[in-house]
Amino acid sequence: MARRFAINFLFLSFVLIFSEIAFAYSTRSRETAVRFDIDGGIKMALDRFQINCGHYPTTSEGFAAMVNCPTNFSDGKWGGPYLDAIPVDTYGNPYVYRCPGIHNTNGYDLYSCGSDGISKSGGDDLDDFNNWDPNSPHGGEGVRLGSGEWLVQKLWNSPASPIFAVMLILIPLCFAARIIASIFSQRVRESIARHPTAHLVWLLASVAALFLILLSVMPRMV
Repeated sequence: MARRFAINFLFLSFVLIFSEIAFAYSTRSRETAVRFDIDGGIKMALDRFQINCGHYPTTSEGFAAMVNCPTNFSDGKWGGPYLDAIPVDTYGNPYVYRCPGIHNTNGYDLYSCGSDGISKSGGDDLDDFNNWDPNSPHGGEGVRLGSGEWLVQKLWNSPASPIFAVMLILIPLCFAARIIASIFSQRVRESIARHPTAHLVWLLASVAALFLILLSVMPRMV
């Protein structure tokens, strides 16, 4: 009975921890993709348009002028399409474009409204990505943290963080208790010998839990 409880506990721990990690890295991937669009793909397309046509699309022309040649372009300079379609961010919302820009007065302003799809400040909300502030978004320190610290911050800020914290503590404690018990109990040693793979998985889970605990504690010690 105790062994079955331990196995079920370990399985549930893995499901919780790795689902949280997968969700956190999915968020990271979305943020990276938006930043790449703003600083990479869309920027290059706009620069190509500017080189061919002598100017960036105006606010009224928008991205439509990069997909289809505007009717008022009659001198043959338009060399598009520069984009396959009106670009949307990884949250499913169109990027906001204005030219001339308010922040980039000699160029254009480009921003994503972030995860909530709303910008009350014209690109400066805490979750907005824009092309005039390379440190955006400011809804957290994730863009300025290392991957490990960023992951820990995401996990601690998740709704399941209390359960996650308990799991992190219990996994290595239970493993340590099992090792200590094996010193005094022949039955425990035989159980470990019969199930070496489960023992190895528990060891790896304990090391991972201790590593995440260390990552969460170290920033507070500095």
